Amino acid sequence: MNANSRENWQDVERRTVSLIDKGHMLQRLGQNSEALASFDKAVTICRGMSDKSDSVALILAQALDNKASALMDLNRLAEAVPFFDEAIQVHEGIVRGDGREQDVREIAISVMNKGLALMRLGRSEEALACLERAVDSFD
Repeated sequence: MNANSRENWQDVERRTVSLIDKGHMLQRLGQNSEALASFDKAVTICRGMSDKSDSVALILAQALDNKASALMDLNRLAEAVPFFDEAIQVHEGIVRGDGREQDVREIAISVMNKGLALMRLGRSEEALACLERAVDSFD
């Protein structure tokens, strides 16, 4: 990795973390559509570089999870589920070996959030499977 690549990744990290933080603030203010737009920008920026840096991939997974949560806040539940799935997939792609406790926790949160979306959609069996997987991941 050359110095320019590292700096570029750091710029992406700083920018996307700022967009995620902005999205959280907008959610707290009840501005869910604006929060969704902020998370969506973070996802778009990270997608192009997530295969080159685990730290950018982790931020992508967090942005996807937050985007899905914002969609849930807007009662767009069916749209949220695929973003939870993608967040889980990205998290799992980062985890190596047994995974650190933080990695396992991140996956479990995404799985749990997907389960909540499925429950609200009336897909109880799928929701229960997600919630059981989330709980089992800590065993």
